[in-house]
Amino acid sequence: MGPVAADVASFVGTASAAHFSVSSGTVTYSGPDEWSFRRHILHCAALAKAAGGVESVLVGTEMRGLSRAHAGGGSYPFANQLRLLASDVRALVGSDVKISYAADWSEYGAHQVSDTELRFPLDTVWASPEIDYIGIDNYLPLSDLRDNGDPDGGFSGYDLANLRGGIKGGEYYDWYYASSADRATGTRTAITDGAYNKAWVYRTKDIWSFWQNLHYERVGGVEDAAPTGWVPQSKPVRFTELGFPAIDRSANQPNVFVDPKSSESAFPYFSRGFRDDVSQRRALEASLSWWSNSHPEFDAGDNPVSQVYGGPMVDPDGIYLWTWDARPFPAFPMFSKVWADGGNWRLGHWLSGRLGGISIQGLCKAVLADYGIPEEDVKVFGLAGGLDGYTLSGPVSARDVLEPVLTAFSGQASDRGTHIELSTVLPEAVTSLDADGLADPGAEDSLLSRTRAQASELSAEVRFGADDPVSDFRRRVSASRRLEGGSRMVETQILPACSMPEPLSIAADRRLHRIWSERERLSFAVGPDRIDLEPGDVIALSGTPAATFDPPLTVRVTSIEDTGIRRIEAVRITAELSPAAGGPDAPGGGYQNSDLSPPYVVFLDLPKLTAGDPDDAVRLAAYAKPWPGGLTVMRSASEAGFAAIMSIAAPASIGTLAAPLAPGPIWMFDRANALEVTLLDGQLQSRTEADVLAGANAMAVRCQSGGWEILQFATAELIAPKTYRLSTLLRGQRGTETDMRSGAALGADVVLLAEDRTPLVPISSDQSGLSLNYRIVPEGRALGDPAAVAVSHASTQRAARPLAPVHLKARRTGTGIVLTWIRQTRDSGLSWEQAEVPLGEAFESYAIDILTDQGAVLRTLTSDSPTVLYPNAEELADFGGTLGEIHFAVAQLSQRTGRGYERKAVRHV
Repeated sequence: MGPVAADVASFVGTASAAHFSVSSGTVTYSGPDEWSFRRHILHCAALAKAAGGVESVLVGTEMRGLSRAHAGGGSYPFANQLRLLASDVRALVGSDVKISYAADWSEYGAHQVSDTELRFPLDTVWASPEIDYIGIDNYLPLSDLRDNGDPDGGFSGYDLANLRGGIKGGEYYDWYYASSADRATGTRTAITDGAYNKAWVYRTKDIWSFWQNLHYERVGGVEDAAPTGWVPQSKPVRFTELGFPAIDRSANQPNVFVDPKSSESAFPYFSRGFRDDVSQRRALEASLSWWSNSHPEFDAGDNPVSQVYGGPMVDPDGIYLWTWDARPFPAFPMFSKVWADGGNWRLGHWLSGRLGGISIQGLCKAVLADYGIPEEDVKVFGLAGGLDGYTLSGPVSARDVLEPVLTAFSGQASDRGTHIELSTVLPEAVTSLDADGLADPGAEDSLLSRTRAQASELSAEVRFGADDPVSDFRRRVSASRRLEGGSRMVETQILPACSMPEPLSIAADRRLHRIWSERERLSFAVGPDRIDLEPGDVIALSGTPAATFDPPLTVRVTSIEDTGIRRIEAVRITAELSPAAGGPDAPGGGYQNSDLSPPYVVFLDLPKLTAGDPDDAVRLAAYAKPWPGGLTVMRSASEAGFAAIMSIAAPASIGTLAAPLAPGPIWMFDRANALEVTLLDGQLQSRTEADVLAGANAMAVRCQSGGWEILQFATAELIAPKTYRLSTLLRGQRGTETDMRSGAALGADVVLLAEDRTPLVPISSDQSGLSLNYRIVPEGRALGDPAAVAVSHASTQRAARPLAPVHLKARRTGTGIVLTWIRQTRDSGLSWEQAEVPLGEAFESYAIDILTDQGAVLRTLTSDSPTVLYPNAEELADFGGTLGEIHFAVAQLSQRTGRGYERKAVRHV
């Protein structure tokens, strides 16, 4: 037995159907003591039998690395094991249950072992009498869209006709990209087969030819005389998975997913990374409409009928969409403290929480149908965006319903003469116009008039509001603001709709971009021969007789007046905005009843964590279970007159030390000590050392000095419920080594530092150092509510104190001992590119203490540079002779806080 066969045999194991029995809903196993693949699959089959039967059982899914493990000579041991396993599964589940294997889309067909060897590894499975259908997890691409359109000239990722064209065409059918560079430039290579003119053997997407033809393997570039065991058209195809992520340009690469915790996390090719539910919906609509006649506007695509079993190639009732989640929406994904993968829903393949909504295009069609407006009078296509719901209050016109929606989601209504067209505003030109195409408008008008609106006339901020379906339908407003320019105008639109905030935020970004990009208006005329031009058309204007535009001006026609010549009003447009990827919608809390518990609150007097932190920085961490959805922080200098100063949107990861923490080394990984912490809730995760050096896994630990040590960890090991052992530590970060030296006791507070979970408390310089009274109150509750917490805190001004200097040195000269050091900075000092870190203080000044060997201060020197001379005469006066070693301490001075943190050293001189 070769190494491949031996490894497969070890993995698969020897459990058989005879080792399982099912009685009264209980599964019993009596086979060998092995946790093997066969035992796992057969146990699942026994569970299906115990449950009363299922429609279908899979013997595996997407095990491409194993199914293509070639032992030589055309032998694929794992594929053979799948065939045998299917027989044992059949013995358990009976003849009424369908059995198959769910192959990855790149796995089900031919395997090109080398330039001259071609095999069909899974044909032994597909040909097995125990296998009822070919299972394919279909994540094949349907588009090739990028910022300047696709190489075929398409621009819209929502065009169903284009997307349907990618089902039996495009990448992996007609062509492929030979390299990443070719993909970037759109350089495509045709898929061909020079040997036997059977290009389909290399076409991953060509399910048709795979299904309809005999399969001949090739060795040495020559086809075998006999085909494999596959009988053409003998079994249907099921898509055991079909899905697209809810991200921009998802159809470019549906098989990838976004998960920051995974090394395989990726955006689809050319995706700009923002959430796009409509992109997901359109791609699914294109796929499902191809394989069945269920779509009202499109006929089914090519789905041939088998001459063997009399049914279609792809069973439309055997398409399983990925992914539905048994966890109820919106509990998942919003309860992120319960389910750690909740953040992945936002850009993931999940359909729960999405398909119940409606696209803007679907909304427009539904409204027009409700108002009895014929489809031939108003045509709708290509609209982006979606809502979770829309309400109509009272008798209103169809225009009053649709106009705010089109405004918010970059739509336009164009009069095409015979009908009204509702469509998205796209930047591509549909026709061109040069200087010869312009008509003379008459003596009173110029050939081309261009008017640019003043910045003060344009909105600097756009706000869209709607009821949030995951926050008890509270009204939430999403905004996009332009930071430059002098305008103070705000465009606000409250939609009678339901929507989570992020889609509205993207819509606001696009609306603001459109307002400013269309600030230039143009007037010109063309001859009556240009009857083809209509409102809504986009024109590339290359110039006038007096000027050439390079590149051409891209303008959208807004109106046309026919008066012998055609007078055109237009606006200049630019490329579509790429919205910021943004962040997830605010996390939800647990179920709120009347018995909220008081939150656990920790004030953190820390050094500056980011360059933007103020000198009076104090951070606040809070945790409550159940989380009330948010906490309001109120403050007063007395016991009355509390005013709200901030809110806390999400709970922090807070815990306590499960064992004392000893001091450790600084400026290197501490691989000797480990930190044991017990969290109130939440999870910790390991990160690479490179990630840690970049700032990941930072934690504050309350020290016995009363201050905080900031440390980082690379390895997190769960050793008990909610208890972790953290190792590979970076100690005393951000200048906290002084507090680190005091150690931390059992039960000391620990807080995982995260910008959104440990927000800054707004404190002015005149409040810093004062003891102030705080009330932390669940949102919507009264100040005296039992769940409110009263606490007082006085800032220690830790962020304003200079950090201890480093690299203390001493050398004897003829005039005395020269002491030198290098200062640290408490602000903006992390870049390796800086020749010298910023001073961070109003002036540079240091205090240098000359110490006895017991640490008593004999003399204090001062200096305005990182060096000082300890003269021979003063040494003689202090010690009565010449020192062999000197004990000294150095601290940087601050105009505000005085003496900063000091560092002591003993140096031989």
